[in-house]
Amino acid sequence: MKGYGEYKEISLPWLNKIPSHWKVQRGKQLFMQINARSASGTEELLSVSAAHGVVKRKNANVTMFQATSYAGYKLCWPDDLVINSLWAWQQGLGFSKYHGIISTAYSVFRLRNTEASNPRYYNYFVRGSDYIWELYVRSKGIWKSRYQLSDDDFLRSPIISPPREEQDQIVRYLDAKVGKIDKLIKIKQQQIALLKEKKQAIINQAVTKGLDPNAPMKDSGIAWIGQIPEGWEVKKLKRFMSKIVQGWSPQCENRPAENNELCVLKVGCVNDIHFDETQNKILPEGLRPPRDLFLKKNMILVSRANTKNLVGLASFVEKDYKNILLCDKIYSFFVDTNKLNTKFAVYAIRSSPSRGHIENSTSGASSSMQNITQDTIRELNIALPNIEEQNLIANSCDEKITNLSVLRDIYAQQIATLTEYRTRLISDVVTGKVDVRGLAVSDTCEEEQKNVIDGHPWLAQEDEDEYSVDDPEEQME
Repeated sequence: MKGYGEYKEISLPWLNKIPSHWKVQRGKQLFMQINARSASGTEELLSVSAAHGVVKRKNANVTMFQATSYAGYKLCWPDDLVINSLWAWQQGLGFSKYHGIISTAYSVFRLRNTEASNPRYYNYFVRGSDYIWELYVRSKGIWKSRYQLSDDDFLRSPIISPPREEQDQIVRYLDAKVGKIDKLIKIKQQQIALLKEKKQAIINQAVTKGLDPNAPMKDSGIAWIGQIPEGWEVKKLKRFMSKIVQGWSPQCENRPAENNELCVLKVGCVNDIHFDETQNKILPEGLRPPRDLFLKKNMILVSRANTKNLVGLASFVEKDYKNILLCDKIYSFFVDTNKLNTKFAVYAIRSSPSRGHIENSTSGASSSMQNITQDTIRELNIALPNIEEQNLIANSCDEKITNLSVLRDIYAQQIATLTEYRTRLISDVVTGKVDVRGLAVSDTCEEEQKNVIDGHPWLAQEDEDEYSVDDPEEQME
């Protein structure tokens, strides 16, 4: 794609030139602040999402406390800019499509001249990667997690303003291209979801029915387990467990460990079967950690506090770690490996029957933080074959799930590539690095396809049918 014929220097830290006929304006030249309040608080409640901008709160995954009354909340209207001052530097802002109410901690701004300004262009701009850097620099605070953008700092910030007709064309162009990219991303996300379902089906079949599809079955005596192969027995997990240990969570720095620095696990480390050692926070200097909380080979980790669909997930540790400590939101224990295969135990805990039991045993005032007790794990019923068959089942699950994980990682990398391209595309267009004047919308899809697939042959698909979400097992063959 070509740039504009003539540029002029502007010397911003994140942009050194713009097309010669474009302007740099301060926020206060474009926007006026709105501070209207709701008398009843009955209007549509809105929130700001980093991923989607201004959204209806009922459609958002918001777990924060909700007020008993919203009288006095700020009002906004379609095409108003809403900014969450604490998260502006992390894309916590956007133009609203709705009339509704927002938190009093948010700020509302309205374009002064709607004839000269297309709100959808400015939505792309203020949520773009270049301008987010500007908001980050202008946000102030002692702690990064509490950086705040003042209204005055926003109104003093520089904003790139093309002529209105070019704003309109930029919107048409980006809507077409970003829409296509988002479609591809959604398809890859659907494929990952199918892989997750396939993985769960493999686990469920293996740890409740075994590897022989023709094995005679019997009633387990446990409603949520159902039938199991003859020769298997249902036993409580506590018969094979060591003492459950709960970890330690001091105040940590919000960054992962490097070069074997001492660190404490985050609860997300058990979200997958193989525990994720990168999910950790660095331990501050000067703290002396309890030596018995370091991770050891064959340790089973279970989250004791998380959302309902994540609490009680289990992972296993495959080696000793001399720098990673257990956190207080995770239980750990060992099993008697002469009677219970460690990996089989993890698969059994993660199976759908066990998940149903665990999720029905949670407690907590907030949906974002449910808890389980040690007894939830200790009293868990699992169907057990002899140790030799456990070993075979665990190895079979490992092999099949590893294949699925490889494909999942491929899809995840494709999503990362598409997301990076989308970010760069928006930045290049809204800052005038490329000239989209005169391009028909129908041209943008073809050109977008060429640009995105350059160097990525996995996206070189022309037939719409090839974008369908296929059976992941078929794709591996």
